[in-house]
Amino acid sequence: MPPALYARAFGSLSGIRFYSLQVDGEKELATMASDGLDVVDCTKELKSFDESAALVGNLDLVITVCTSVAHLSGALGVPTRLPLDVDAHWVWMLGRDDSPWYPSMRIYRQRQYGDWLPVLEQIRGDFMTMTSRATPRRAF
Repeated sequence: MPPALYARAFGSLSGIRFYSLQVDGEKELATMASDGLDVVDCTKELKSFDESAALVGNLDLVITVCTSVAHLSGALGVPTRLPLDVDAHWVWMLGRDDSPWYPSMRIYRQRQYGDWLPVLEQIRGDFMTMTSRATPRRAF
């Protein structure tokens, strides 16, 4: 997913701090920053998957495509938003917006290949609803 789309969807949100979970994602972070979304990157400090789990476990929400981070955050019970392309991995099944494996996960599916903006806008809308009625689980 192009990083500029994350910036377009989430850059105007205030009072929210975004953290990168993408190891070696400096180029993508630079793109997002130039497009208005500042993201904290502490991935250089992560030396093991246990440390990644500790970071994920301290987040209020994870937005990730289909990577190990999706499975990690789901297994930890962290609220997770998973944008999927039209040709998603079989584990996510078809026609569902939830996961039987990870109750804290919500799935957002592309309707057309390569068309990520509607997916991110839907996540943004749901995110805004969620943040308007919730308080953070813990400070980080």
